[in-house]
Amino acid sequence: MTKRVYVVRSEDLEPSGIAMPVRIFFSFHIEEACPWPTKEQAQNGCQALDSLGVVVTGWVEGGGEFVCKNFGVDQRESGQFVVFCEGPFTYRTAA
Repeated sequence: MTKRVYVVRSEDLEPSGIAMPVRIFFSFHIEEACPWPTKEQAQNGCQALDSLGVVVTGWVEGGGEFVCKNFGVDQRESGQFVVFCEGPFTYRTAA
């Protein structure tokens, strides 16, 4: 089943902040997503994330990995714009 995960924040894993890799944090909840000032800026963020080849592990149905492509923009009821990725994600709670 395809579900949306929303981008919450990113973190540079290289101390200089110049090189890759970057860790992207996701949530299943739109209200936890990082808001973008405008739809255009969110769309630009989608293009940047698409170019990174973001790999999701741990939330993928059946195990394995999923490479997020075609990030999209959603609008919250508050009018803020957020970025999401759709994929075969499954919600898991801590044991």
